[in-house]
Amino acid sequence: MHNLPSGNPELDLPMLLITGAARSGTGILGRILGSCENTVFAYEPPCLPAAAGVLATGDMTDAGARFLLDVCLHEVEFYPRLLGRRVNLRPGYSFSFNYLSWDKLIERLGFPDRRREYHQLRSSRSWSFVFKHPDLHLIPERMVQWFPRLKVIHLIRDGRDVVASGLRRAWYSDTYYREWVTTWFRRGSESPDACPFFVEERYRSDWSRWNPATRAAYNWCRMVQAGLEGAQNEPVRVRRVKYEELVRDVEGVAGRLADWAGLELSGLSRSHMRGLEEYHQVTHDHVFDLAPAVRDRFNEFCEDLGYAGGGGGRRA
Repeated sequence: MHNLPSGNPELDLPMLLITGAARSGTGILGRILGSCENTVFAYEPPCLPAAAGVLATGDMTDAGARFLLDVCLHEVEFYPRLLGRRVNLRPGYSFSFNYLSWDKLIERLGFPDRRREYHQLRSSRSWSFVFKHPDLHLIPERMVQWFPRLKVIHLIRDGRDVVASGLRRAWYSDTYYREWVTTWFRRGSESPDACPFFVEERYRSDWSRWNPATRAAYNWCRMVQAGLEGAQNEPVRVRRVKYEELVRDVEGVAGRLADWAGLELSGLSRSHMRGLEEYHQVTHDHVFDLAPAVRDRFNEFCEDLGYAGGGGGRRA
């Protein structure tokens, strides 16, 4: 399926990755920027956490992981969506998921000359490829090195709201990891003490004893740390954005991000923005039982980011 070598300049296209801890607003920002003019949007491509997992566990080299992303992002995600726009997109209506007929799209993708058409479409105008995925550890930092035209937005939301929102969905339990993210995040998943690959060595033996709130808080800390370091190490290509600022001034923040990423907001982008303007944020209970080591780190990050009061309640 993939007949272009890894590192081929043709694959170095304008790309924008939107990431952050889950429940930080990556979905709505992805819909806003993914609806821009001449933009192809992929929602949570599974190849991203998969590549991060095998890379972290040493099962794949950097070159292999980049090749995997070349294949999956362009062949599986962007390629059919770009052709799907050509087949089904209504004139003047910019949104890559506006498919009027999946049967027609599949028929078009079955043509022998589809790759030639893909390259023609790609070169016919300046396309940008936008994708979003939360809870991505390790891989955004590597992708900035691999793809010279990639830019990354790290969304950061009040950790107390992130933890509370995740707990309301019953996330971060043993069942959650076992049923939803085992193949992506766990190493040695047959062991009862298995834990996600991004957990630091000093905490690996504690993971199985942590409650969901502690796990959620730890995951948020790791994502915040990655966003802060990324913006410091790559200030031109990595942007840190607070969710609360986006909600407070969605037109201004989204407009500036679009300009920075080289995108042009569309009518549908503004429709998503109006939806966020009408959004009323839910008030969450901020009293959590956190393990002491994570609680101190979590509270420190909350306070450093201006989320007064921290969030860790009693010990786990």
